[in-house]
Amino acid sequence: MKLSLLTIILSSVIFSSSAFSTGIDPLVKNASAKNSELHNSINKTPVEQVFDKNGFINAMKMYKSLHWGVRLPITDLSIIENQDGERLLIDSNARMVIRGNFQLYDLWNKRVVTDKASVQKMWLTPLSIFSVNDDDLAIYHYGKKKDKADLTVLIDPNGKFNAKLFSEMELLADKYAFDILLVPLTGKNSIMDSISLWCNKDQSTSLEYLMEGAKIKSDLTLIPTCNKKPLMMNVALASLLHIKSLPHLVRVDGLNNSGTPSNLEAFMHQDISKIGEVIIK
Repeated sequence: MKLSLLTIILSSVIFSSSAFSTGIDPLVKNASAKNSELHNSINKTPVEQVFDKNGFINAMKMYKSLHWGVRLPITDLSIIENQDGERLLIDSNARMVIRGNFQLYDLWNKRVVTDKASVQKMWLTPLSIFSVNDDDLAIYHYGKKKDKADLTVLIDPNGKFNAKLFSEMELLADKYAFDILLVPLTGKNSIMDSISLWCNKDQSTSLEYLMEGAKIKSDLTLIPTCNKKPLMMNVALASLLHIKSLPHLVRVDGLNNSGTPSNLEAFMHQDISKIGEVIIK
């Protein structure tokens, strides 16, 4: 599968940063390759709810043989169905309408979108669809001990909005399990601080530094043979999630949030029964 436009842009930003131009450890040198690995893990997932499997395969073959493609000047698209079961795809500005006999496939979750419920499921991106193990990621576990985290938080160690989020996480530590992923995306200092935290011999101290927003000390005891690949995988995962800002939150059911929510506990209980719903008057 070809890399997404965001992946290409993200990789360009990372590789053009001063962190690489000055010969500093190329932390995310293979981020694009890791991104491809994650894409491949998605592609290996069996197709579900496909009533015409041959049709699905033929559709994908046709996609590969197309001669041209042009991006449409729209920001989002909604699917609408009338009482007769006829469907339209319409953009939010009502500038474009796509009608006719079409099928909508959710390629990430490998299923045909057949009804309103399956459309709403497309809004949910649980990290489990990427088939990534904890050992593959630069991850810190925080809060209540559980087999699976209630919330995964992607964090730049130098993020300006970390403090509010971490303070709320501390208040909820007895109720929820949190996974914190280091995602260095703001330049040289972020990359070096992430390496220092991840490669520090005392990881409990690293977690304290991260959550307290403390300046990373230069006298940390770093492990010379530290494996930095999990940091690369974090960056690749962030690319796949199409993050718009950090922190980025992913609830265990797949509900995503870009940026720090106004109330973390409210986000943990946020109802998804009407997610993405278009109000039609």
